[in-house]
Amino acid sequence: MENLDSTIDSMENSRFSALYSGLIKEIAATSKMSTLDITCLLCVYYKFVKFNGPAAKQMRKSQFYQIYLVLFNVSNVQVIERTLLAITKDTRFVSPHAWIELFSLYTTDDLNVRMRFAFDVYDTKGTGVIDREQVGVACERFFSEGEDEDELIELKQDMTEFIMKKFDVDKDGVISFEDYSTVVSQQPILVEFLGWLFPSNEEKDLMAHFCKANGPNSKKMTKKQFYNIFLVLFNVANVQVIERTLLAITKDIKYVSPQAWIQLFDLYTTNDIKVRMKFAFEDMTEFLMKKFDLDKDGVISFEDYSTVVEQQPILVEFLGWLFPSKEDKNLMAHCINLQLNLN
Repeated sequence: MENLDSTIDSMENSRFSALYSGLIKEIAATSKMSTLDITCLLCVYYKFVKFNGPAAKQMRKSQFYQIYLVLFNVSNVQVIERTLLAITKDTRFVSPHAWIELFSLYTTDDLNVRMRFAFDVYDTKGTGVIDREQVGVACERFFSEGEDEDELIELKQDMTEFIMKKFDVDKDGVISFEDYSTVVSQQPILVEFLGWLFPSNEEKDLMAHFCKANGPNSKKMTKKQFYNIFLVLFNVANVQVIERTLLAITKDIKYVSPQAWIQLFDLYTTNDIKVRMKFAFEDMTEFLMKKFDLDKDGVISFEDYSTVVEQQPILVEFLGWLFPSKEDKNLMAHCINLQLNLN
């Protein structure tokens, strides 16, 4: 088997091949995922298993929890538990088959598959229906604690009532899969009506980086992957901060070398206050002017700005937030639907 991962030597790759080559063929025969995708996912799985000792054969449940916390920024134990239950009945370990099944669910475009998975996760009592109590518990997470407790309770009750009214199609007091699928088939955006289940595009990009990076012949991390790591791993979405950090470790405008990657973590872990101050307080204004003032006349014209942004569209909001995120747009659409239904 071709060595797809430069972090393991030929002997380790041979061991991986011996352990998983048969399983890869077995899964590929029935999966919609490519053989390469399956191989790369199992290579990641193999690395997690190695942490459990030389005799270990499966990923631990605790590692599965850590992946959700770091990769997807999800700490809701019930969501993780119900997701785990949807892919395996094992209470201690996650098998290779379950690992592949998880990513198959996360990458499929089949709405029926997504609906079945989502409903099973939301059905926390395992009764085959979702009742008002379960909806109410889910709505608890939609609102932050505020000073006016009475208003907060009223908002939660209103949201619960709206969801029941929207999804209990046959008006029998519970939401069956038939009710749920009827509504979501007409409005697919509501597939996650009781909270997060599927990774965002940014999280999928990071998943892709972890699983197969840039292909077997690639030697460096792309700039886009660096952005995704900041967004998901460090929860930093500020383009200027990421751009400035990148400039501090490399002058390459397309790739991040291994040396630059190590330099980043040297900066993040150093106790040298002078190094930390130099890194933190370099002049952002100078950086932005250097980046955007292309004709060097001391100001940023629209021509300067548009030239830069056409090459790097992510910098369109280079002086601060202006446009709603995908999540904000989903919320806007949800609010519009709510208003239309109330009218």
